[in-house]
Amino acid sequence: MQGLTLAEIADEVGYASPSGAYAAVKRALDAETFDEAAEFRKLHVARLEALIVGIWDLAREGKLGAVDRVLNLLKREAKLLGLDLSPQSHEPPEELPVKAYINFPMDDI
Repeated sequence: MQGLTLAEIADEVGYASPSGAYAAVKRALDAETFDEAAEFRKLHVARLEALIVGIWDLAREGKLGAVDRVLNLLKREAKLLGLDLSPQSHEPPEELPVKAYINFPMDDI
């Protein structure tokens, strides 16, 4: 970043006008912000996964406090990754009744 004006960027890079330079700079900044957010998201998911691993066995043993913590961590992870959004409406789906989880094969996890 050299502190050039948009007109100077347009001249140097070959855009027809400063507005073309502005659009290019905006795209680059948006991409950079997205990349930084994606990296932060990866780090955050790794931290959540480490916490889940740390209490997973206690949850599997039926320790209710650990079960609650794992569920809260999984909810946070799903929210962070956008897993609870319906692809059509981008609205959260209705929650499944508890009985939908009762026969879930835990050995597959």
